[in-house]
Amino acid sequence: MVRVRGGVLPVLLMLVACFAFQQLSASDDTVLYDSFDDTFEGRWIVSSKEEYQGVWSHSKSEGHEDYGLLVSEPAKKYAIVKELEKPESLNDGTIVLQFETRLQNGLECGGAYLKYLRPQEAGWEPKIFDNESPYSIMFGPDKCGLTNKKVDDQA
Repeated sequence: MVRVRGGVLPVLLMLVACFAFQQLSASDDTVLYDSFDDTFEGRWIVSSKEEYQGVWSHSKSEGHEDYGLLVSEPAKKYAIVKELEKPESLNDGTIVLQFETRLQNGLECGGAYLKYLRPQEAGWEPKIFDNESPYSIMFGPDKCGLTNKKVDDQA
């Protein structure tokens, strides 16, 4: 489940790495909500950049009846973008960014980040998202080796 409430930048919402979502109820002031009960194709834009070779799938996660946005292979980079319908502002009040990840086989080295992108330069398109795309907020789990950390970054 992805939910964005309150004020939101005139930007794009971006999800990188590996995660699946579980449906939760959405409130009336939700700007974006996606439980991924239906396929993401035609609604989300997969990055076409060469470094993101992972293939997203829409299926049920192991041992659960709910559908999600799943990664198909370990040790691949994944990027997918959802453009908001209208510009919002972080200066207009409270914003709640929330997503749920289910790591079916654990996480050896990688992360599952949500990036809330800044307005991009003229000519930028969601399909060319990469690690250098400017963002305002990034958060999610990260692990490599014996360390576990939560990424909570504002660029």
